[in-house]
Amino acid sequence: MDMFGNSGGFDELLDVMESQELDDKNLTLTAVGYLITLVSMPSKLWHKDFVASHGARFCAAIEKRFLESDDVKLRELDQNCSYQAILATSMIRARSMRRAEAKKEMEVFNLKFTKRCLES
Repeated sequence: MDMFGNSGGFDELLDVMESQELDDKNLTLTAVGYLITLVSMPSKLWHKDFVASHGARFCAAIEKRFLESDDVKLRELDQNCSYQAILATSMIRARSMRRAEAKKEMEVFNLKFTKRCLES
C-alpha cells in the first residue's frame, strides 16, 4: 500500500474520480464504485497525515460522482455499488473528523443521495 501511494497511485485514483468523464466504454459509475471500494478498504490503515491531505478530497469526489450523475447512470447502478460508496465515505470521514461531525455529514449525504435516487 505504501509503494502504491508513494508511486502516486492514490493521486491518480483521485484524478480519475474527480475529473474523468463518465462514459459507457472507459469509466462507468459502477467502475467508480469499484475504485471507491479499492480506496476505502485500507482507510483504517492510512496515516493521519494522509487522511488530512486526501480524505476530504476522496469524500468530495465520491459525493460529486454519485450526486451529479445523470438519471440513466443512477438507475443502472448496482445496489451494492451505491452501498459501498456510502460505506466508503463513512469510513473515510470517521478517520478525518470528530464522530458527531462525521455522523452529521453522512446523514446529509445519505439524504441527498436518497433524494437523488428517488428523483431519477
